[in-house]
Order: sequence, then structure tokens, then C-alpha cells
Amino acid sequence: MFQILPFQPHHIKWIGPAAHDRETVGALVENPNYGKMLAAMGPGFTAFQNGKAIGAAGLLFIWEGLAQAWAYLGTRGIGHQEFRAMRDGLKLLMEEHRLRRVQTEVLTEHAAAHRMIQRLGFVAEGEMAAFGVKGETYTRYALIRRL
Repeated sequence: MFQILPFQPHHIKWIGPAAHDRETVGALVENPNYGKMLAAMGPGFTAFQNGKAIGAAGLLFIWEGLAQAWAYLGTRGIGHQEFRAMRDGLKLLMEEHRLRRVQTEVLTEHAAAHRMIQRLGFVAEGEMAAFGVKGETYTRYALIRRL
């Protein structure tokens, strides 16, 4: 059974890092304040499959009309059902909070994440050299909604 529940700080530890995350954001997940920060700064949701947390995503509000998207998808990856939930949830949150821009970053060498974020409608804006925890290059993406 597939369920979407409001994100709770402890969910992030249940998901487990994907291979590409272990070397980059893996240390953040071990910090108990990281999940609390995500939960405090905007709406988030956790996907469960048969009672097991498989991914979480949400928004961090920066200022009126602008939010930073985050996602932690764990080792399983994302299937069609999860993708539809993410797409529909993002659209609903953008409308509900009158967001004109949602932005995010993707590890430049992570091809699957680039495909997913582009399918969600995000457009690449450029590379961000030395942006990652260990100096990795990321690509900035933005989803613009005309109000």
C-alpha cells in the first residue's frame, strides 16, 4: 500500500541514503537538527510503501513567492506512482502558497536526477562549481509559475 504522510524529522533516517548521497549529503542526515530544519522551514511529505519510508520531499520558504525544493529519495529510487505524487504535490503547493519560483540543485553527475527534475518542469539555469559538501559541482534548476 502506498501512502503520503506529512514529513517528520525522524523520517529522514528511516529512508537510508542512496549511493550518490552517502558521500555528499549523508553527513547531514546523521545530524539530528537537519530533519528538524527541513520540517520547520516549509511543508514536506514522506512516501511510504507497505509501511516503509521510501522517500521524502518538501519546500523551504525563502521569502514570499520563492521556495527551495528538497528531496531525499533513498536507495529505492522513484517509480511512476511516487513521481505523480511529487508532481501533483508540487503543483498544489505552488498554487496554495502563490509561489512564482521554486528552485533546486542537482549533483551534476547524477543523470537520473536531472531527468526526473526536468520531467517535473524545472529548467537548468547553470552550473554551481564547488557548491557541494565536498566541493562537487551542482546544476541549479528553477520552475517558474506565472501568476
